Amino acid sequence: MDIIPDPDPPDALSAFSGLFDLATRMGLTVTWVSPRALANIKACRHCGGHHDGQAWGMTNIAHRNIDLDSDMGPWMATRVLAHELGHVVGPNPNYMPDQVAEYVAETAARLVAFDHFACPDPDVRTESDDYITSMADALSPDTAELARVAGTVAGRAIIQGLNGS
Repeated sequence: MDIIPDPDPPDALSAFSGLFDLATRMGLTVTWVSPRALANIKACRHCGGHHDGQAWGMTNIAHRNIDLDSDMGPWMATRVLAHELGHVVGPNPNYMPDQVAEYVAETAARLVAFDHFACPDPDVRTESDDYITSMADALSPDTAELARVAGTVAGRAIIQGLNGS
């Protein structure tokens, strides 16, 4: 029988701290915001991170700021911060359709949160898989593949930053 791992294992805070430190070294400010305030922020061309109408994180590239939902646990916060860093490290979302920018960022988040940090929460993985599948269905196969590659490159850049490369 498989044991479902604790969604917030002991290394969850360490994983989030690593991403937080990387964001700081990149000159970004990461702030915790109440879910109500975050939900009221209108997404714009230089902001990302809204999922199914419910905001978890928002990136304002021009102001070098990432706002995160203060109600998230450490593993979800790790995944969301990796997603938001994917917007910063990936191609400039001002020059691509929103769905492509989201696909890039979520692909980066999967690489960082699931492959690098081995995020154990099956619900988080399922949410990410469903989110990417819904975006891929809305894009042409060629566009989806380009976004996947860009997200993979962004994810690897984040991991290199974590490793001090």
